Amino acid sequence: MKRISLLCLVCLALSGCDDDSGGKVTNEFLVGKWDCKLKKFFAKNENGKLSDYAKDGEIIFVKEYKLDQGKLYSKKDNSKDWVYIDLDNRYTGKTDVIRDDGFRSLKVTTLMTKKSDNQYFIKEEFFLMERDTDNKNRYVYKTNAEGLCTRIK
Repeated sequence: MKRISLLCLVCLALSGCDDDSGGKVTNEFLVGKWDCKLKKFFAKNENGKLSDYAKDGEIIFVKEYKLDQGKLYSKKDNSKDWVYIDLDNRYTGKTDVIRDDGFRSLKVTTLMTKKSDNQYFIKEEFFLMERDTDNKNRYVYKTNAEGLCTRIK
């Protein structure tokens, strides 16, 4: 009985020692510079339907985040322009319809997941569809980029 109690205490103590993998990305977590390496995939139009994803290279960039008056801003590589980011509405895996006028539709889905105190996983999917006047899919294109960003500063 003592061994079981001791084992339970050790398990309980160790359960609080994880690295927060799979956690939520927060504004405060992102502040700093990140080296990002993503693999890119694409699916193309084949008679109005999408093909399977095929690898389309790698995307490498540096992303920097800062907080200003409680709001999160980012810039990519050596850009001078800071862009406001709304983590709660943009990076939680929900799909945003950027444009849909009946003939052209662009949808973006982005998910960020904290892997450790110094890494996060990102996955972005872009879906573009154009229809002709007969409401047939004229052009369909889908890209997917996913990979890790590692804190460098």
